[in-house]
Amino acid sequence: LTEEVRNRGRAAWQKVLAERPADPAACHALALDRWQAGDPAAARDLLARSLATGSDDPAALALFALALQADGRAGDAAVSLTQAAMRDPRNPGRWAVAAEAWAAAGRRDRAIAACQDGRAADPDNPVLLRVEARLWLAAGDPHRAVQLLRRLPPKRLAADPPAARTYTHALA
Repeated sequence: LTEEVRNRGRAAWQKVLAERPADPAACHALALDRWQAGDPAAARDLLARSLATGSDDPAALALFALALQADGRAGDAAVSLTQAAMRDPRNPGRWAVAAEAWAAAGRRDRAIAACQDGRAADPDNPVLLRVEARLWLAAGDPHRAVQLLRRLPPKRLAADPPAARTYTHALA
Protein backbone atom coordinates (compact mmCIF):
# COMPACT_ATOMS: atom_id res chain seq x y z
CA LEU A 1 0.00 0.00 0.00
CA THR A 2 2.79 2.45 0.85
CA GLU A 3 4.44 2.04 -2.55
CA GLU A 4 1.10 2.50 -4.28
CA VAL A 5 0.46 5.75 -2.39
CA ARG A 6 3.98 6.92 -3.15
CA ASN A 7 3.50 6.19 -6.87
CA ARG A 8 0.20 8.08 -6.94
CA GLY A 9 1.74 11.04 -5.17
CA ARG A 10 4.67 11.06 -7.58
CA ALA A 11 2.31 10.96 -10.57
CA ALA A 12 0.26 13.85 -9.18
CA TRP A 13 3.34 16.01 -8.57
CA GLN A 14 4.68 15.17 -12.04
CA LYS A 15 1.41 16.35 -13.52
CA VAL A 16 1.76 19.65 -11.63
CA LEU A 17 5.32 20.04 -12.97
CA ALA A 18 4.12 19.40 -16.51
CA GLU A 19 1.85 22.42 -16.15
CA ARG A 20 4.16 24.58 -14.01
CA PRO A 21 7.80 23.44 -14.45
CA ALA A 22 9.19 25.30 -11.44
CA ASP A 23 6.31 24.87 -8.97
CA PRO A 24 8.07 24.92 -5.58
CA ALA A 25 5.78 22.43 -3.86
CA ALA A 26 6.01 19.94 -6.72
CA CYS A 27 9.77 20.35 -7.03
CA HIS A 28 10.24 19.87 -3.29
CA ALA A 29 7.98 16.82 -3.12
CA LEU A 30 9.59 15.13 -6.12
CA ALA A 31 13.07 16.04 -4.91
CA LEU A 32 12.38 14.37 -1.59
CA ASP A 33 11.05 11.33 -3.46
CA ARG A 34 14.19 11.20 -5.62
CA TRP A 35 16.42 11.65 -2.54
CA GLN A 36 14.69 8.78 -0.76
CA ALA A 37 15.05 6.67 -3.92
CA GLY A 38 18.83 7.24 -3.82
CA ASP A 39 19.05 9.72 -6.68
CA PRO A 40 20.62 12.88 -5.21
CA ALA A 41 21.42 14.30 -8.66
CA ALA A 42 17.73 14.30 -9.65
CA ALA A 43 16.83 15.80 -6.26
CA ARG A 44 19.44 18.51 -6.76
CA ASP A 45 18.17 19.38 -10.24
CA LEU A 46 14.56 19.65 -9.09
CA LEU A 47 15.48 21.82 -6.14
CA ALA A 48 17.70 24.06 -8.26
CA ARG A 49 14.74 24.67 -10.55
CA SER A 50 12.55 25.63 -7.60
CA LEU A 51 15.17 27.72 -5.81
CA ALA A 52 15.79 29.71 -8.98
CA THR A 53 12.23 31.04 -8.64
CA GLY A 54 13.02 32.46 -5.19
CA SER A 55 11.54 29.67 -3.08
CA ASP A 56 12.69 30.22 0.49
CA ASP A 57 11.80 26.92 2.13
CA PRO A 58 14.70 26.16 4.51
CA ALA A 59 13.97 22.42 4.26
CA ALA A 60 14.33 22.58 0.47
CA LEU A 61 17.54 24.56 0.83
CA ALA A 62 18.91 22.00 3.28
CA LEU A 63 18.02 19.10 0.97
CA PHE A 64 19.63 20.95 -1.93
CA ALA A 65 22.83 21.27 0.10
CA LEU A 66 22.73 17.59 1.01
CA ALA A 67 22.28 16.65 -2.64
CA LEU A 68 25.28 18.75 -3.66
CA GLN A 69 27.33 17.35 -0.79
CA ALA A 70 26.38 13.81 -1.86
CA ASP A 71 27.92 14.65 -5.22
CA GLY A 72 31.11 15.68 -3.39
CA ARG A 73 30.35 19.35 -3.98
CA ALA A 74 30.17 20.76 -0.44
CA GLY A 75 31.79 24.02 -1.54
CA ASP A 76 29.28 24.43 -4.37
CA ALA A 77 26.47 23.80 -1.89
CA ALA A 78 27.77 26.55 0.36
CA VAL A 79 28.18 29.02 -2.50
CA SER A 80 24.68 28.30 -3.85
CA LEU A 81 23.09 28.63 -0.45
CA THR A 82 24.94 31.87 0.27
CA GLN A 83 23.69 33.25 -3.04
CA ALA A 84 20.16 32.23 -2.05
CA ALA A 85 20.58 34.02 1.27
CA MET A 86 21.88 37.13 -0.46
CA ARG A 87 18.73 37.21 -2.64
CA ASP A 88 16.68 37.44 0.55
CA PRO A 89 19.04 38.83 3.19
CA ARG A 90 16.29 39.29 5.78
CA ASN A 91 15.54 35.55 5.83
CA PRO A 92 17.43 34.01 8.77
CA GLY A 93 16.59 30.47 7.68
CA ARG A 94 18.55 30.92 4.47
CA TRP A 95 21.57 32.26 6.35
CA ALA A 96 21.46 29.40 8.86
CA VAL A 97 21.40 26.79 6.08
CA ALA A 98 24.25 28.59 4.30
CA ALA A 99 26.27 28.63 7.52
CA GLU A 100 25.76 24.91 8.02
CA ALA A 101 26.83 24.27 4.43
CA TRP A 102 30.02 26.30 4.89
CA ALA A 103 30.75 24.35 8.07
CA ALA A 104 30.24 21.06 6.19
CA ALA A 105 32.65 22.34 3.52
CA GLY A 106 35.28 22.88 6.22
CA ARG A 107 35.08 26.68 6.09
CA ARG A 108 34.25 27.70 9.64
CA ASP A 109 35.26 31.30 8.86
CA ARG A 110 32.68 31.53 6.08
CA ALA A 111 30.10 29.77 8.26
CA ILE A 112 30.56 32.36 11.01
CA ALA A 113 30.37 35.14 8.43
CA ALA A 114 27.07 33.74 7.14
CA CYS A 115 25.65 33.78 10.67
CA GLN A 116 26.81 37.35 11.15
CA ASP A 117 25.35 38.40 7.81
CA GLY A 118 22.02 36.90 8.81
CA ARG A 119 22.12 38.56 12.21
CA ALA A 120 22.61 41.94 10.52
CA ALA A 121 18.87 41.86 9.78
CA ASP A 122 17.84 39.95 12.92
CA PRO A 123 20.53 40.38 15.62
CA ASP A 124 18.89 38.12 18.18
CA ASN A 125 17.68 35.35 15.88
CA PRO A 126 17.88 32.25 18.09
CA VAL A 127 18.83 29.82 15.32
CA LEU A 128 21.66 32.02 14.04
CA LEU A 129 22.88 32.68 17.58
CA ARG A 130 22.91 28.94 18.28
CA VAL A 131 24.72 28.04 15.07
CA GLU A 132 27.29 30.81 15.44
CA ALA A 133 27.90 29.92 19.11
CA ARG A 134 28.52 26.28 18.15
CA LEU A 135 30.99 27.41 15.50
CA TRP A 136 32.87 29.65 17.93
CA LEU A 137 33.01 26.82 20.46
CA ALA A 138 34.44 24.50 17.79
CA ALA A 139 36.97 27.22 16.93
CA GLY A 140 38.19 27.19 20.54
CA ASP A 141 36.49 30.40 21.68
CA PRO A 142 34.01 29.35 24.38
CA HIS A 143 33.80 32.90 25.75
CA ARG A 144 32.39 34.18 22.47
CA ALA A 145 29.94 31.25 22.34
CA VAL A 146 28.68 32.11 25.83
CA GLN A 147 28.33 35.79 24.92
CA LEU A 148 26.14 34.92 21.95
CA LEU A 149 23.94 32.46 23.81
CA ARG A 150 23.41 34.88 26.70
CA ARG A 151 21.54 37.07 24.23
CA LEU A 152 18.77 34.45 24.28
CA PRO A 153 16.09 34.75 26.96
CA PRO A 154 16.81 32.12 29.64
CA LYS A 155 13.56 30.26 28.95
CA ARG A 156 14.38 30.14 25.24
CA LEU A 157 17.86 28.82 25.95
CA ALA A 158 16.48 26.14 28.27
CA ALA A 159 13.89 25.11 25.67
CA ASP A 160 16.47 24.69 22.88
CA PRO A 161 18.45 21.48 23.57
CA PRO A 162 21.23 22.15 20.99
CA ALA A 163 21.72 25.71 22.31
CA ALA A 164 21.65 24.51 25.94
CA ARG A 165 24.20 21.79 25.09
CA THR A 166 26.50 24.31 23.39
CA TYR A 167 26.12 26.67 26.35
CA THR A 168 26.95 23.91 28.84
CA HIS A 169 30.03 22.85 26.84
CA ALA A 170 31.17 26.46 26.52
CA LEU A 171 30.95 26.96 30.28
CA ALA A 172 32.88 23.75 31.05
